[in-house]
Amino acid sequence: MLDGICPKCGSAEIYTDVHVEGRFSTPSMNLVMAKGGILAPALVGHDNYLCGAYGYLESYVTEPQDVQVLVENWTRLEAR
Repeated sequence: MLDGICPKCGSAEIYTDVHVEGRFSTPSMNLVMAKGGILAPALVGHDNYLCGAYGYLESYVTEPQDVQVLVENWTRLEAR
């Protein structure tokens, strides 16, 4: 979707919330928890991309260094 094309239907009708003010405010749909913590949970921001024709939604971590934070704290799924 980052190329402006929906991988599900091929539409070029792609929208993003990258420029929405306050999108990282708490509570926000643009924050995921990297690891828990009562006083200071580790939160990582992400950008959303929506296909206006199909309704498919994808999210991408906003800061490249935050990918490693998630890799270190989340559980990896084994391929089936």
